[in-house]
Amino acid sequence: MKKLFSTVLILTAVLTTLFADDGGSLRVEDWTYGNIYVKEPNDKIALENEILYFKNNSARVIFDFKNTSDSVVKVPCSFPVVIKVPFKTFQGKARPTYSQWTDILDSGIWEIALNKYISDDGGESWRNKLNIEELKAKDKTLRVEKYEDYLKQLDSYRIYGSTTDENGKYISDRRNGDHLKKYYSGCDIKQDGKKIQILNVGIEVNVEINPASEIESKFVNSADDEFSYLTLVLHFYHELEFMPLKHSKLEVSYAVASLSSSYHSLIYEGFYDISTGGTWKGSMKKFLVASPMSLEIKNGKTKPEKFHDILNFYLFETYKPESEEYFIFRQKLEEDGEPDRFLESRDFPKQNFVSNIQSHTSLKGTYRHYDYDKRQNDDENEPAIKISGYGPETCFDSDPYNGWVEGQPGDGINDWIGFTLEKKVFGPFAINGLTKFHTNSYYNEFDYISQFAGKGRKPTDTWLENNRIKSMNLVGPNGKTTKLKFRDLYAGFRLSTTDLYRNKFNAIENPVILDAGTYKMEIAEVYKGTKYDDTVLGEIWFYEISGRLLELYDSEEKNKNSIFPEEITDLLRDCLVDFSYAEYFMNYRFNCKDD
Repeated sequence: MKKLFSTVLILTAVLTTLFADDGGSLRVEDWTYGNIYVKEPNDKIALENEILYFKNNSARVIFDFKNTSDSVVKVPCSFPVVIKVPFKTFQGKARPTYSQWTDILDSGIWEIALNKYISDDGGESWRNKLNIEELKAKDKTLRVEKYEDYLKQLDSYRIYGSTTDENGKYISDRRNGDHLKKYYSGCDIKQDGKKIQILNVGIEVNVEINPASEIESKFVNSADDEFSYLTLVLHFYHELEFMPLKHSKLEVSYAVASLSSSYHSLIYEGFYDISTGGTWKGSMKKFLVASPMSLEIKNGKTKPEKFHDILNFYLFETYKPESEEYFIFRQKLEEDGEPDRFLESRDFPKQNFVSNIQSHTSLKGTYRHYDYDKRQNDDENEPAIKISGYGPETCFDSDPYNGWVEGQPGDGINDWIGFTLEKKVFGPFAINGLTKFHTNSYYNEFDYISQFAGKGRKPTDTWLENNRIKSMNLVGPNGKTTKLKFRDLYAGFRLSTTDLYRNKFNAIENPVILDAGTYKMEIAEVYKGTKYDDTVLGEIWFYEISGRLLELYDSEEKNKNSIFPEEITDLLRDCLVDFSYAEYFMNYRFNCKDD
């Protein structure tokens, strides 16, 4: 299906605009098309710092405001989301192309724009009801509704998702359209941890009939491709209150209307209007943009410092956005690389900065487990077996199929594994439990497994029979303790080439930035095994933070009002902690057990 749609639907690459810098507006009725502004620049509230994390399906913005006055200041604000979809004109009708979220046509966006029901079913006959003249009459119009009334209307709009019938053909499904409503329903706004109520919604429409193409020629099939555009602007109006001479942290999260949920194009493209950041008092001290996408600055003269870590980073300092300045984010999907394969040692980074590895106790003895490298070189009939112990060094040997087993009677609560970090890193990440072998089998590979796993045993048996970690207390060099939470994930499954291999198997939910020094990880809670009381911790690894990002973190770490240390940690967690398949693997694990 991907190949079928990719060529045709490149034509429908949607330019999605996310206007994300809040500017005060005196009244809802004063909003103007395409931007937010204040009648006069705010001379009391300073926007001192900002962090933007922009992806092709979501955006998160963190603002560090400061009230420079000695009185309480209330500022009416609006936060608009701009959704732009292409269509063609034919015999006085608008003929929409595929939407940006599903592999079927979405009538919901047109019903919101026209403020009427178009279709009573999920079919495409509603396209014949989109009269061009009626659409033109909505151009540059704005209607304002109470937020609760808008949500009630949204529930009745025909927003459809896609599913497949028994023949694999895409069909519309009202139930599967519920996830699309998040793109229309607003944004999540928190000020100092408190959720801010959205008061009103301004629904603004713009119609462009066959304008100059906004899609680069190389992304369309021919020079004859010509599109019109419907732009829906949803203004979410709210009010902020700033305490005298205090900092205030504002967090705004959006679902970005993009191509990321479908195969409409190999190109992602999104916009972010930064110009309204100039309406606040003074210049921003620091503005950090983080994205997997590339950034192009339009109508702005300030050149950011660029560096790369797990994301692309752009750092602006002493920055005052200019009138009509905006950002364009672009990303091209990667083509498939090497075939799918199994987890192996090359997926784990070298841990040369880890030393002094030890544990309180370790189980005595040895066991046999899978050796991927040997299997690639030996005859298929020869067992690819590796002999391993249960000591703490097995957690740092880049071997995913062994691990440390505590040696105490019972579950090993309070037993520990220790190590010394010679540099500042992000982590830890870990495999949970004793994997021993992958779950996938080809041909008669279960017979092959029995050569060292035991006749009739499944790959998951060893993992299920022993305890796994539920939580550990990480004790640092200064005595500070962090409780690490573990998912009960089995690591022996197949790799997809599009994944960050090493992180698809990570079980730790809350890694942190760690200073150089000596640490202990103490067992606090366990997931009980079906047969044994031995508790197993698999491979441990850390992420090395780039020099520039680390410098930024260190420069802000001691500033109690700084938004950067916490948000840099959250950025790293978002990129490196992947639980998207957790539910599947939990189900698969127990299915293996019960088969």
